[in-house]
Amino acid sequence: MVLEIKVPEGTSKFSALIEKAPYFIAFIISFIFICAAWYHHHYLLAKTKWFSRRVFWANNL
Repeated sequence: MVLEIKVPEGTSKFSALIEKAPYFIAFIISFIFICAAWYHHHYLLAKTKWFSRRVFWANNL
């Protein structure tokens, strides 16, 4: 995941950061979703007794 946030321009640093808030919020939300998906996949696969390529691809799809 790549997040490109350019250096804010303006006289007030706080108002410049507020303008970039939607980008930070989107990054945090996507990070939480990716972490949740990773955790659930890890938990699911840790509980399995066997694992095959077919199960791997079914899980990813």
